Amino acid sequence: MQLTLIFGDKDRWVCAMDDPIPPLPPPMLLAISYTPVHLRERLRWLLQFDRRMAQLVEKAAEPIFAQMRLAWWRDTLAKPAAARPKGEPLLAALHELEDDPVLLVAASPLVDAAELNVAGEADMAKAERSGAITKAYANWVGADRQMAEKLAFAWAGQGDDSMTSYPRALRPLTILAMAERLEANARSGAGLRLVWHALTGR
Repeated sequence: MQLTLIFGDKDRWVCAMDDPIPPLPPPMLLAISYTPVHLRERLRWLLQFDRRMAQLVEKAAEPIFAQMRLAWWRDTLAKPAAARPKGEPLLAALHELEDDPVLLVAASPLVDAAELNVAGEADMAKAERSGAITKAYANWVGADRQMAEKLAFAWAGQGDDSMTSYPRALRPLTILAMAERLEANARSGAGLRLVWHALTGR
C-alpha cells in the first residue's frame, strides 16, 4: 500500500493510492452467487468498495489519516471518469462497469458510513451502509421500495430481524444481513445456517 501526498498550487493535497482490490469473504461471495448474472459484477464492486472503506478506518493509525483518504475517495468519485487518477484498481473496475450511476450514488453514503465509524457512531454507520447497499440492489432488480426499506432497517438492527419474509429477488441482501448477524452473535454452525437460508429463504 502506498500513500503519497502531493501539494498543489493552493496547498491542496491529493492521495494517490494503489491498494489492491480487497478480497471478499465467503458470505459475500455466496450473496453474489444468488445475484442475477448480469448484475454480479456490479454487486461485487459495491461490496469491494464497502470493504475498502471499512479497511481505511480499521487500518488507519490515526483518525485524521482515515478522514484524509475518505475525503480523497469522495472527491475522486465526484469527478468525471476521464479526470480520475489512473491505475487505482477499484476505479479501473468501476470504469469497466461504465460508471453505472447506481454505483456512484451508492458509493457516497458508503463513504459517509465510514466517516461515521471514524467518529464512533457505529449504529448510524450501519444504517447508512445497509441503506446504501439495499437501495442500490433494489434499484437494479426493480424490487418493491417499501420492502427494500424494511429490509434495510432490519439489516441495521432497527426492525424485524428474521430475514425470512422477503422475496427471493432480495435473497442476496438477506444473505448479507444474516451473515453479519450470525458473525456478531458468534453462533456455532453459522455457515450451515447461512447456506440453508440461501437455499430455502428460511
